Amino acid sequence: MSVVVIAHKGRHLPEALAALAHVHRLASFADRKALDVALKAARTAERLLVLPAEGPAADGDLAAVLTRLMRREQLRVPIAYLPLARTACAKAYSLSLDPARALAEAARPRPLVRDDDGVALVGEAVITGPDGGPLVGESIVDDTRLRLGAIASVVVRATAREPGVAACARRAGLAGLFPPAWVAGRAAQTGAEALRVVRDGVPAPRVRTRITFFRHTEDWLLIP
Repeated sequence: MSVVVIAHKGRHLPEALAALAHVHRLASFADRKALDVALKAARTAERLLVLPAEGPAADGDLAAVLTRLMRREQLRVPIAYLPLARTACAKAYSLSLDPARALAEAARPRPLVRDDDGVALVGEAVITGPDGGPLVGESIVDDTRLRLGAIASVVVRATAREPGVAACARRAGLAGLFPPAWVAGRAAQTGAEALRVVRDGVPAPRVRTRITFFRHTEDWLLIP
């Protein structure tokens, strides 16, 4: 079986993976040239294993891989994701995090969520005001408007099942008293005079006025 591993250079390779022939170590998944070299090797692979860096932006490493695969029209390669902790992505897709299963289980198609910049979302995005404070604006999931007011943030999540996106508005100071109401749909749009986005633990480089997360036209293949 042809397997390609893309791992952060700080990750220890589990014994089940250490003997594999095609292992690519990256100092950063944000290095597009290095990532593209690894993905070129994965074009004919039967599965691709992604081992991200440890930390809150682990899901961002997988998102970087999916973003490049989407742009390279290479989404038919099955992917196993092996973070060190149960990240938002690992929880959303009920991943086992077992290297042995990553080599043995069959892949399943899952909705691929992206934003209007063409960046994939695999876990969750948090949208706040420009300084990380309250958000003043509106957010809509398909035809449903989320209630806004004194809103701490809007959270958008990728989901394992159709239609692919879920979002909620978190009320400032009341998160523990009133659990947020999640609304599922194919697209979640948020607009404001200024907003800040953190995708999969990775802050966006600039403040903006709107962002949309939506289901891509093609699914990705995930090994559970």
